[in-house]
Amino acid sequence: MEIPDNQYHSQFEDLAAYNIILENLSRENVYEQMQMLKNSDPEFDHILFAYFIDDLKQTFDALQDIKKDYPSWSAPLEDGKFKGISMLDALSMTTEEDIIAFLNFIISYPGKYIGQKWKFNEIYATWVINFTPLGEDDQGYLDKLWNYQDGKLSEFVKNNDYYFWMTNFFTAEPFSPVTLR
Repeated sequence: MEIPDNQYHSQFEDLAAYNIILENLSRENVYEQMQMLKNSDPEFDHILFAYFIDDLKQTFDALQDIKKDYPSWSAPLEDGKFKGISMLDALSMTTEEDIIAFLNFIISYPGKYIGQKWKFNEIYATWVINFTPLGEDDQGYLDKLWNYQDGKLSEFVKNNDYYFWMTNFFTAEPFSPVTLR
């Protein structure tokens, strides 16, 4: 099998290369492996990010009737991006940037995920309750986030301050298209 050499590199391409398939709330595959290995369209990634955000909001809604049976789901988290917010509330307020950080984490540490199907909402919630650890490629992750923002620097920094301070972003070597110092 030949994997195309695309200019754009998708995180979903990395997941497919590891044979990691993500499922929605109903346990349906969100994408097929070969489809992602050929993905060279950043707009398609945005569609998938929006799909996963919607899936997390559906999960939030579906769990409302049983959350009283699981008080830890509503307890404020002690650390991470969602510090002071419950795991359930974190599901309802997740952004595209959060999903990018989560996928970066999976790609950095794929061992337990390789060759398996996973319900996205379950592994995302586990990442949240483990205080949103970042992956190894923090600088590349932030560079990718910046490129998605079309130059709206102040809003971008404000919305992603947790990720900036948890990495060496402000002390790292300059990156394009701008340098923050």
